[in-house]
Amino acid sequence: MLGKPSGGTRTVCKTTMLYRTTLRSRNEVALWEEEHTGDFDTSGKGKSAMKAAAYRGLQAAIYKYTEEQVIEVSHDFEKFFDTIDLEILMQKALEHIFPIVDLALIMQQHMAPIIVQCDGFCSRTILTNTSILAGCKHSVALTRLLFLTGMQQLSIDSPLAMPRVYVDDTAMLTAGDKQTTHINMA
Repeated sequence: MLGKPSGGTRTVCKTTMLYRTTLRSRNEVALWEEEHTGDFDTSGKGKSAMKAAAYRGLQAAIYKYTEEQVIEVSHDFEKFFDTIDLEILMQKALEHIFPIVDLALIMQQHMAPIIVQCDGFCSRTILTNTSILAGCKHSVALTRLLFLTGMQQLSIDSPLAMPRVYVDDTAMLTAGDKQTTHINMA
């Protein structure tokens, strides 16, 4: 477990070497991600949470400098990875034609019994069916898969307050006069 800057801890997953090697030898999920990355996605190859936050901050500062009203709505879903319904995730995978062989490999790993290790001590085996592993290579792809339909629709419904997603953090920012900003966020 690692400490978080805001307090508390975050678990880090150590997957088996065979699983990691298998995922590295396949590129179907990366190809799927390239085809299913929207304008709202700020996570992926060559992108970072710091760059996404810096861009939002710069955008807000520019709007503030021009004396426009700025509204930003940010969501950070606490314990997001620990609350994902795997049945819904698999339904979304079928809906969006996620690579089936990779999905089978991923689900075997994510649904496997978990043992929590801390200071060299191991817990009893824990069975789970409501989480994905935050340390897995494809956790971002699974998050994209889960959010894809909703974020696509939200970006169509709110083009003037375009959503931005970085894995499980979402934000919407708009600027203008007071009335316009409130309408854009509605």
